[in-house]
Amino acid sequence: MRKFVTFIAFVACLILFASCENKQGETNTDQDEKTRTSIFKKKPKPDAIAKVEDSLSSPDLTAGIDSAYADSTDISSLPDSATNELPLPNEETEVEWESTTEMNSRQTDSEEEITEEWVEESSGEEENEYVNYSNSDVTLNKERILKTEIVKVKMPDIQDERDSVLAVIEERMSLNLEQVSKQIVVEKWFSPVNYRGYKFNRRKLMLYGVERETLIVIYFYLGEYYFAVDQKIYNLDETAKNVSFESVKDTTLTYYLLMYEN
Repeated sequence: MRKFVTFIAFVACLILFASCENKQGETNTDQDEKTRTSIFKKKPKPDAIAKVEDSLSSPDLTAGIDSAYADSTDISSLPDSATNELPLPNEETEVEWESTTEMNSRQTDSEEEITEEWVEESSGEEENEYVNYSNSDVTLNKERILKTEIVKVKMPDIQDERDSVLAVIEERMSLNLEQVSKQIVVEKWFSPVNYRGYKFNRRKLMLYGVERETLIVIYFYLGEYYFAVDQKIYNLDETAKNVSFESVKDTTLTYYLLMYEN
């Protein structure tokens, strides 16, 4: 009987000891959970951390500004009159357009004035003196007329002692003096390449490569024309092409023509 009682008491002690340990474990578990919960609660949220970092990185520039000024930047705080639409006119507005014909006429008038001024300034013997090529720096002199004059033809008498009287008479009879030009128009032209030549058609003589003030004398002797430039006698043949100056080889004839005065 005593053994049975002792066994029951021992079992009761074990049960009591086990229950005490369970309560102590639950208490420790609750404390751990509370500690963990407090730790989790104390840890800041990511959004809060971002806001704190933004507040540190970008200081508030509007601090200390008048609240009225801060409110004025808010669209919602603007008065209704600012957002009202502008009133439309009741009547149609006519837009006056300047006619293109008037503009063209003005432009034409200005061009005519410029052209007239240019003609007045450039009129003279040196007009169109140069030729300018587009998109180039090359400028070439152009052939231009220097002077136009009328020269009286000199007709020396036959004085060559070598010619017989019969030959002189035949020469005189063969000549038709009515076809001989007594006055010839002489044009002196500037040559950009220093070319010396002439064109002749019995009425007009075009000389190239002579100066403006050079004296020109024209002779008609024994059915032939001659002209003198700078005390030199040159043959003058009728030609429509440019012909170079050709001096007379007969020195006696040259001397006679140069010494003739009429």
